[in-house]
Amino acid sequence: MGTKKGTSVIKTFKAQGLKFVDFSGREFESISQMAKAWGMSPDTLYHRIYRGWCIEKALTEPIRGKDKC
Repeated sequence: MGTKKGTSVIKTFKAQGLKFVDFSGREFESISQMAKAWGMSPDTLYHRIYRGWCIEKALTEPIRGKDKC
């Protein structure tokens, strides 16, 4: 799969019509759908992936400052 320099992986996935798959094998149409299914904001998931986190850690690491009470 070729991409233009400076094109994000997420934009490339969307342009190619590819699915986003979490570590358990569930498929999603977008990062937003995946984030919502895991109970987090799309921004949080996007930034974790952008920072190089693996998908399992990005989805399961507790969100800082979010109370569990």
